[in-house]
Amino acid sequence: MILTRPKVFAQILLLLVLCACKQQQVNQDLKYYYEQNPTVWMYDTVFSGIDFFKIKFSVDNQTFDTTYITAQLKENTRIDGFVIKGGKGILMTKDFRPKEFQLGEDYRIGETVIPKNTFVVWSDTLELYYFKFLKDTLVQGFEVFGNASLWGYKGEPSSFYSSGALKCFYSKDDVTIGEIPCKARWHTIGLHPNGNLKRCKLAQKIIHNGKKYRKGIWIELDMDGEIINK
Repeated sequence: MILTRPKVFAQILLLLVLCACKQQQVNQDLKYYYEQNPTVWMYDTVFSGIDFFKIKFSVDNQTFDTTYITAQLKENTRIDGFVIKGGKGILMTKDFRPKEFQLGEDYRIGETVIPKNTFVVWSDTLELYYFKFLKDTLVQGFEVFGNASLWGYKGEPSSFYSSGALKCFYSKDDVTIGEIPCKARWHTIGLHPNGNLKRCKLAQKIIHNGKKYRKGIWIELDMDGEIINK
C-alpha cells in the first residue's frame, strides 16, 4: 500500500498524540504512587561520606527530583565547618548541605563563640545562617532573647557578620543603643558592622537633631549614628 504525503503526516500526528497520552498516563501513575507512598526512611546507611542513623529523600511530584533531605546523624559530624549534633533531626539541601540543625560543639565566628545545642537555620534568600539560642544569652554586651528550648527552629533568630560582629537580634528587654531607646522581644534590632545601631522600633519618643520621632515607629541610622528616615 502506498501512502500519500497527507496520510503519512496524519499517521505521524496520531502516533505523537498516542505517545503524549501514554506519557501523561505514566506521569499520572507516578504522581499517584508518590502521593500514596511517600519516600520511606532508610536506616544505618552512608551517603556523600556522611554516616546516617536514618535518612529520607523528599521529591517533587512532577519532576521527581529530590527537593530536600530529612535525616538524623549517628553521631556528632563535621559538615561545612559545623559540628552537627548526632541523634537529632536535621534538614539538608538535595546536595547534602545542612539547612536546619543543632550544634554538637561550640561554634566560633571571629571572636564570638556560639554555644553548642544552639539551633541553626540557613536562609536561602539572605544567604546567611540564623542562630537561635536556647535561652537568653549575653552577646557582645547585649542580652539576646533566646527561646529555642521551647520553640526549636521557630525560636527568635540572631545573625552575625563574617567578622563575628552581631548583625541582628531580639533583645530580652528594651535597650538603649547610642542614646536610642529600642523596643524588645518581638521587634528585631539591627546593628552595623562597627556595632552602631542600624535599625529598631522606638520604645519611647525621642528628639534627635531637633526633630521629634514618636514612640513605636521604625527608625534607620547610618554607620555614624545619624537617623536617615525620610
